Amino acid sequence: NVSHKDYLFLKQTNMKIADDKIKLTSDGTFFGSPISLSLLADNNFRNSVLIHNIDIHLNKFVVQRGKMTAGSPHHKLSQKEKDYNLTVEKGQILVDEIYNPKFTLHDVKISGNLADNKAEFIIPQTNYAKGVLSAKGWYNIKNHSSDIHFLASEIDSNEVASNIFNFRNQIEGLAFATLHLKTKNKLNDIKAHATFAVTDGYLPKLGSTEFMIGQSKKHKIFNLLKKPFTFSLSKITNIDFSKPNVFYSNLRGSFMLDNEQIQNAKLFSQSDYLSLFIEGDYNIDTEHADLCIWG
Repeated sequence: NVSHKDYLFLKQTNMKIADDKIKLTSDGTFFGSPISLSLLADNNFRNSVLIHNIDIHLNKFVVQRGKMTAGSPHHKLSQKEKDYNLTVEKGQILVDEIYNPKFTLHDVKISGNLADNKAEFIIPQTNYAKGVLSAKGWYNIKNHSSDIHFLASEIDSNEVASNIFNFRNQIEGLAFATLHLKTKNKLNDIKAHATFAVTDGYLPKLGSTEFMIGQSKKHKIFNLLKKPFTFSLSKITNIDFSKPNVFYSNLRGSFMLDNEQIQNAKLFSQSDYLSLFIEGDYNIDTEHADLCIWG
């Protein structure tokens, strides 16, 4: 049995040595979740470890702020630790499930390499919110920092807004989005910049007086209707309210993220009957908002 720090525990290992190379296959647990791996490495571990190729299959990975785990049991080293200069020329990881209370990904394939404690990786594509998500970036395994670019296409905007931001049933439409994410200290410090566009988007509750008043009473920090909504009489009389998509429009916007605080959020919406510009700040945890709406 071999363990590394408090997260990797290899139970069964088969090793073949041929000349200056080692072929190894092993099964075990990673933070308590089943893991299997196979690798080809140099047969010289005196000062460094050089892995030419490694394939890893992990059952489940749980992402949490402060720690990233695959399960609850932790295995501690029974011997003195030694730091090695680890290099991986080529690696592939398949994760059956990546879980966070705000999102779940299945069958995630990751490819990349590792040098100087920095793992550079690519996620070509994976299913997310009825659409497709891809990513490219790096993760420092020593100081637990990261810099990742995400690209999402044709995702369900309502599902994402409900799960990530607690905006339940407040936006509809297929979305395209980019996210540049930077983290430090095991996700304890998160910064990001996001842009998005929603095709045939709709804000179903924005026009509800009951919703607007309820929200403003709840949060006490809405600054609404800086400029009154205006319509031409001809447009009002010609609206066919029997059509469910009469107020649908293309939405676009951006925001900055500083941990749980959304800052400098901007949302643009324009249609024949209603044009809107919304800007402000929003706290994801408390659901408190400070927004200005022009229309």
